[in-house]
Amino acid sequence: MCDATYDKYLYVGTVDFNNWTQAVNLLKIAHKYSVQTLINLSEAYLVTTVVFSNACLLHELSRTYSLKILKKQTQGFILDAGFMVSATDGFFNLRSRSLESFLSSCHFNVENEGTILTCLREWAVCECSRRCMSLSRTNVLSAMEPFLKYIRWALIPESHRTFVPRYLADKYRDDQLSLRRPFFVPPSLQFHIHYLKFVVELGSFHDQNQQNGFHSNVNFLKFSVDNHVYLAGFRIVGLFRTYTRFLTGKRHLNGMLLGS
Repeated sequence: MCDATYDKYLYVGTVDFNNWTQAVNLLKIAHKYSVQTLINLSEAYLVTTVVFSNACLLHELSRTYSLKILKKQTQGFILDAGFMVSATDGFFNLRSRSLESFLSSCHFNVENEGTILTCLREWAVCECSRRCMSLSRTNVLSAMEPFLKYIRWALIPESHRTFVPRYLADKYRDDQLSLRRPFFVPPSLQFHIHYLKFVVELGSFHDQNQQNGFHSNVNFLKFSVDNHVYLAGFRIVGLFRTYTRFLTGKRHLNGMLLGS
């Protein structure tokens, strides 16, 4: 499908994007053959598709292909939406350099410092798997250690950080670190939040036994059991290994066009 779309662009000079995953595939093809105009078109489209579930993936893509506009958009989105994005698969799959840039930022918007420590532990578990290391406490702590210096330890009660030995917390505790900005819900995220609330209220938690026909039309957003999100009067309960379906493509609700 992407090859056909690419061929059409070469002959006709136009491209119609159906969803962000198609745009990503076209971007990769365009980069392979150094078609800069198509790279620019793909980037411009992807900037409009950034949501909680794909922000981290698109951020890594922007760094891989040096897409400055997309990088700026995803970076700002992740910082503002840290309280949601930090509970997604994409966050747990960030590369070390990207994770460091967010954890070290005073603008990483989360409910509390304990949430960041929990997300770091989840990331470390995934990192051990990527390195084909056993999921022992020692290995997980080893993956976490380079980032412990960015944790504001004074803001986390000892009873809430039992996974990290006290000697490590004391070793990396730095009371001179600037405090993160107070948690808030940016106006720019209201639409994304309302859409997520709408999806969850429809009862779109589902199991993995989807019919094959649905897989090409959905994205998946996973929440960690340790990172329940409380927001705007509703609770999104992210049970471990539970997914929320996000529809892709163009959809309308009460006259509004919904992004994927």
